[in-house]
Amino acid sequence: MEALNSERKELQDTAYKIAEAQVDPSKNMIIAMGADFHEGIIGIVAGRLAEKHNKPCAVFALNEEEGKAVASLRGPKYFHVVDMLKTMDHLLTRYG
Repeated sequence: MEALNSERKELQDTAYKIAEAQVDPSKNMIIAMGADFHEGIIGIVAGRLAEKHNKPCAVFALNEEEGKAVASLRGPKYFHVVDMLKTMDHLLTRYG
């Protein structure tokens, strides 16, 4: 169990560093992506970035073989992520 937790933490830290390098401070929203991002950790990464920068954040785990992406979005208290997603639900397979 400890080994699995350490592996997850390492994946999370690596993805965070890659995502942080993609942050453009001039933008109103942070968008980061990686083909090596595991779907199970992108929410944690998005949360850390949103908290650090006080901006809405979307982190995408890309699946190039399938031509799809899974994203996790997080935002500060002033931003309602689900309300934003509702405005583009016609473009999304699912959200919630």
